[in-house]
Amino acid sequence: MLNFIKRNRDWLASRVDGVLQREYPSTIKAREAELAVLEAVRNLGGEDWDVFHRKRVPRPDSHRSKGEIDVIAVGERAVLAIEVKNWKGTISIEDNLFFAYQGKQRPSHHKDRGKVTNLISEKVSSLEWVFRAANKSRVDFAIFPLVVFTNDDCRLTEELSKRSDCWHLNELERMYQERVKDEQPMSPSSRDKMAELVSGLGSWDEAEYTSGKLLEADIADRSGIMFLDGDPLEREVGIRIEIESTRSKLSTILLGPSLKATITDSSGTSRTTRLDPFCKLNVVFQTGRRMGIPVQQLRYLAYGHEGIE
Repeated sequence: MLNFIKRNRDWLASRVDGVLQREYPSTIKAREAELAVLEAVRNLGGEDWDVFHRKRVPRPDSHRSKGEIDVIAVGERAVLAIEVKNWKGTISIEDNLFFAYQGKQRPSHHKDRGKVTNLISEKVSSLEWVFRAANKSRVDFAIFPLVVFTNDDCRLTEELSKRSDCWHLNELERMYQERVKDEQPMSPSSRDKMAELVSGLGSWDEAEYTSGKLLEADIADRSGIMFLDGDPLEREVGIRIEIESTRSKLSTILLGPSLKATITDSSGTSRTTRLDPFCKLNVVFQTGRRMGIPVQQLRYLAYGHEGIE
């Protein structure tokens, strides 16, 4: 009996750990920066753009074969594939490597931020490949890879300012006038096909702690989530599972934990079931790091894509 009560107390203590989880300020700001760019391109140049957030394009050499593009905008004359950066300070480039630094120090004294323009260009090549494969037709319209900087406290060096693929958020209208305005209009068929293709691409899976901290990662194909009858959760794109404890602290200590799950599929149909309160959600982060999250720490989880192609 004492072991049973101790187990239940430990379960409650782990649940409190979920309540204490907090988002990193940098993560919140990065998400806000992406949303700012998304809103800025909705009516860019007076056009009515189809805008998509954090879509993952199949790439054989990337993590789980998916390369994320922060914002994809499908317009009347072109497609914009945008990498969003909320960096502070002076932004420079040396040998295709980006640096963000404060003060007068040389960029070489700072850790590089990667070959950002190269990466977004590679993702655009993958997007073009997917379009050709899906529609058995060539890409007869422009797809522009762009890096957009959003922080008010950033300054692009003269070299970067001269590039046609690097812009500040406040310069997007000028970018449109210089790069997009004179492009030939896309055919209605091509635009519809591209918008349909991008809308069907997956996004990151999600899991949210009870504190509200959001994790955007891959839920492993063997998620670790088990129903009370012992059956595992099956991956289904668009499925969302809301998790709720059905017992008070005292009842949990005396009777054991109980979790209710409301499962909503992509059509909006919901059903209620019970979860094994001692299972863990297995996630794989964008860096490849793996983690098992006790299910009692979570408010919900959701699948954003089909799995590995």
